[in-house]
Amino acid sequence: MAQPPLLFQEGNTLASTVLHDSSAQEFLLLVFFVVKMRPKYQLKENNAVTRRVLSSLLILLIPCFAFGQAAPAKPQPKGEDIVRQWFERWNKLDGSEEATNRLLELYRPDAFHQIGPNEKQLGEVRFEGQEKIRKMIDDFAKANKAITFRIQAVTANEKAIEMIHVAEGPWGGPSVAVQYAGAYTSRKDNRRWMYPGAAFFQIQDGKIRGARFYMARDEMMEVFAR
Repeated sequence: MAQPPLLFQEGNTLASTVLHDSSAQEFLLLVFFVVKMRPKYQLKENNAVTRRVLSSLLILLIPCFAFGQAAPAKPQPKGEDIVRQWFERWNKLDGSEEATNRLLELYRPDAFHQIGPNEKQLGEVRFEGQEKIRKMIDDFAKANKAITFRIQAVTANEKAIEMIHVAEGPWGGPSVAVQYAGAYTSRKDNRRWMYPGAAFFQIQDGKIRGARFYMARDEMMEVFAR
């Protein structure tokens, strides 16, 4: 059972601290009674000893006060909030280094980002580490504009909400899954494309440790301006 805090007072001076070591508490009580109960006719030599004891007590209390004033640890952002930030920052890509860096801040240094097959490769494409992820981001942003990726909402009973699925992963952080709709315009020919997909994020220590994106290529369609 936790020990109650020591609280003692002499005159107008109040000292209060919490010490979890029983021997330290006994020492403080002993000092208190020595100071409180000493006779008025005590010799100067004994007063000097008392001052030395009180000095030792002050040294003992300083770490306790410093510990009590320590700033609390900053709470980690929720996994779903990190995923929302990813979509927000992805949509702001414009080919600039600043926009790329803002998105890259969400990844751990050893993170991976995996995408499905494309016109250049039949199998899955996996980017390991921030440098390769940076190149993937730069290539997409420089080839496309008007990027609009949205977490898909589900409507039922006259309500529409974003569906974000969260589970605890074995790496010590959440796994977050979403369905999304992606749209972008090619800078080369100014044609706009849209497709549905699914994304799976692994979050660790408030950062993305891994992301897998799957797109339904069979459902990809061109969007024509009206």
